[in-house]
Formats: sequence, structure tokens, C-alpha cells
Amino acid sequence: MATLNTSSVGPALSHVGWLQTGEASATSERPVPPLLAHRQPADWLAERLEAIESLRDLDDDWDSYGARRIDERSIRAAQELVRRLATIVGVNRPAVAASPDGFVGLSWEWDDFSKNLDLEVLPQGHLCFGYLDGNDSAKSFEQTTSDLMLIAQLLTQW
Repeated sequence: MATLNTSSVGPALSHVGWLQTGEASATSERPVPPLLAHRQPADWLAERLEAIESLRDLDDDWDSYGARRIDERSIRAAQELVRRLATIVGVNRPAVAASPDGFVGLSWEWDDFSKNLDLEVLPQGHLCFGYLDGNDSAKSFEQTTSDLMLIAQLLTQW
């Protein structure tokens, strides 16, 4: 798979500081660059936060195949990630899921089904994701990042 050139992303959200040691932190916010417009939080935010919160109810072996209980730090990190993404114009509502490894999964599928972004929120705020571009497989890639800006840019390429 090809690797996306992130050299033009800039430092504005390119750090794990968006999440301080796995804890949600309103004070760690950095400004969003001009190419990503801010808005009031999207109307889907509360419902997605509740969906993430509900993952706390899953016990070990929730899938009957040995899945792990969802890590509390992954839940908090996912909630903070969704809060931040909900303020960026063009970011649509993510699907929320549990991964068998004990992490929160978030997924976006474009309306025309041409692109898909699936990610797992790791406890320290790192994001392990796969981006699929059905129109150009050379643009598809997998990566682990702490770069919130990269995720926001991918999600606003509608």
C-alpha cells in the first residue's frame, strides 16, 4: 500500500498532545489550521459519545471468541477524539464498534461508498487505521499515527 505524504500537514494537530497521557484534556487543544473550518459540535456528537460509553458494559469474551474487555483509556481517548472531530466542518458521524483486542473502533464510509476509513483508538491516543480509496488503490494505506490532523484531512476529502 502507498503511504500518504504528511509533510504538508503541519504541526497544528500533529502530536499526541491532543490527548494527555491517555486522558481527555480540554486544555491540550491546539488551533485547527485555516484549511479545516471550525463549527459548533455536530448534532451527532452526544449520540456517538453515548455509543462509545456503552462499550464499558462489555465484559471479557463479549463476542464468545475471547475478545477483551474494552480498555478504559481507549474509551476516554475515543471520546476526546470524537469531541474534537465533531467541531470540524465536513467530518461526518462515525460508526462505533468494539475491537476484539479491547479497543474502541471508529469507522467512516463515504456516501458513494468510494472510500472508507477504519481506525482503532489505542489507549495512549495513537490511532491505528486503514484508509481505502476505491477509486484509486494507490491512495489506500494503513498506518499508526498520533496525528489528528491527518485523520481530519482524510475525513474531509468528500
